[in-house]
Amino acid sequence: MIIEKLPLWKNMSWTVVGNIYYSLSQWFMLIILAKLGTPELMGIYMLGLAITAPIIFFFEMDLRVILVTDVKHSVEFSHYLGTRMISLLFAILTICLLAILFNYTLLTMCIIIIIGLAKVSESISDIIHGQLQRYERMDFISISHIIKGTLTLLIFFLLLFFTGNLAMALIGQVITWFSILFLFDRVVLKRYISMKPKFKVPIMKSLLTIGFPLGIVTLLATLNTNLPLYFVEYFLGKEVLGFFGALLYLLFAGNRFVNALRQPTIPILSNLFEQKALKAFNRFMIKLVVVGVGIGIVGVLLAYFLGEWILTMLYSAEYTSYKEEFVLVMVAGVFLYPLMFLDAAVDSARYFKIQPYLTLLWIISSVIIGELLIPNYGIIGAVYVVLLSSIIQFFTYVIVYSYILVKAKRVDKVEGVHPHREVVPEMKHVP
Repeated sequence: MIIEKLPLWKNMSWTVVGNIYYSLSQWFMLIILAKLGTPELMGIYMLGLAITAPIIFFFEMDLRVILVTDVKHSVEFSHYLGTRMISLLFAILTICLLAILFNYTLLTMCIIIIIGLAKVSESISDIIHGQLQRYERMDFISISHIIKGTLTLLIFFLLLFFTGNLAMALIGQVITWFSILFLFDRVVLKRYISMKPKFKVPIMKSLLTIGFPLGIVTLLATLNTNLPLYFVEYFLGKEVLGFFGALLYLLFAGNRFVNALRQPTIPILSNLFEQKALKAFNRFMIKLVVVGVGIGIVGVLLAYFLGEWILTMLYSAEYTSYKEEFVLVMVAGVFLYPLMFLDAAVDSARYFKIQPYLTLLWIISSVIIGELLIPNYGIIGAVYVVLLSSIIQFFTYVIVYSYILVKAKRVDKVEGVHPHREVVPEMKHVP
């Protein structure tokens, strides 16, 4: 069955709506936890997210990016699905092992494992969404996010309110996410393509060979993102982690909004680069970077002028003592949000092997800065780690993007392709 593609503006509109709604639902989960729980319980929840995220992202091997940027359709979707399922089996085993080895309390251990199970469901949905993204049908993905956000928030609130048990509330989240995976995501994609996973070892090996550098990248990048959380938990305790994690989550919520704009651009950037339309590729990227900077500036202004009101409304009056830290956290977004578009360009050009070296540089710098600042300056030191890390990431990506563009122009010149070639007729919907 042929699926009709949506134009870019519709895809972006759907994605923005879906991601904003889903982000708000995640915010409200934190609000509910802040209202019905304690900062320490918030800290345990943030620790669970910080531990499970790097593991899941590593074993995902960024197969969704490989799928979406595979404009030649060289590998069937069933192989991507099968590979993702096998890798997630190892991911959940690793999460369980680490939860036991770190010798956490029983409650913390259970919450880490439950969050890991939720992320397994989310990861399978992610690869399905990747195929829909390749079809340029972001509307289905957004509808999935809207349903998931609504039901998750409702069930999480009811279970936490009536039981007072965070683990029970998170179990409800796991059941909800798996239900949506089977009853919506799978059903939608099954109308257009086979959903039967395939486990052919040579193809799986090929995908993992391509994806391993990306897995290392996402592992290191997520570790780099979560390093301040690890340091705060180690040096300052779970209660302070609860306050700091709540501030940092507001920055990450902005990430989701920017990612809503970023995702529909990847297939288009991939096609532009594949067609060697470098002038259109670079012009489009400049617009995206400007948009990212603009979103970051809006976040800073909101935090500066409405910070106390936002923190009180979202969490409680306890959090307003961290208004200055909130503003500085949002300053990091001025660099982090345009960085996400630069990352999309590098992925679209399929320059995967250079990214592990970048992330290794970032994580080493974050460890050094974190060791120097957090033990001596506390939570404000952790905020500066986030800010300095974002600046370093942004400028290193600018250098890599410039290198890719210069190299592509040089190759095109040698091959006799004009670097200023415009978009072919099939790409009329590109700005």
